[in-house]
Amino acid sequence: MVDGTNTVVWEGEFEPFGRARVNIHSTAVNNIRFPGQYYDQETGFHYKCSGCFGVIFFESYREGGKVKKRTIANLSKWPPELVENFRALLRGGTVVERLEKSFEVVRSRPYGHVAAVLGTLRKTGL
Repeated sequence: MVDGTNTVVWEGEFEPFGRARVNIHSTAVNNIRFPGQYYDQETGFHYKCSGCFGVIFFESYREGGKVKKRTIANLSKWPPELVENFRALLRGGTVVERLEKSFEVVRSRPYGHVAAVLGTLRKTGL
């Protein structure tokens, strides 16, 4: 990939299945791999895109010595936060509905200005 002055800003060698060995001196990010395929750097997964904004969840399998693909779900119409939660689950993470419901505060120790005020109150007998 070159910029307006024909300076190379991204360069990489493509391997089978979309993996790319990117030149470490590249100054731009290029997540497009094969036509219709997008690489997510955070998860390390390649996604089949629909217009590069859609997300299609698919699996590859072998049948009779041939590699085939099966679409499991088209997530293109999902809200982005729901897609991110699904990606977190695929990475082995946990998604909670509300953070406040996932733990209980048993004790909270005073610190900083709260500790100073409490210390002053105790010393003065108030």
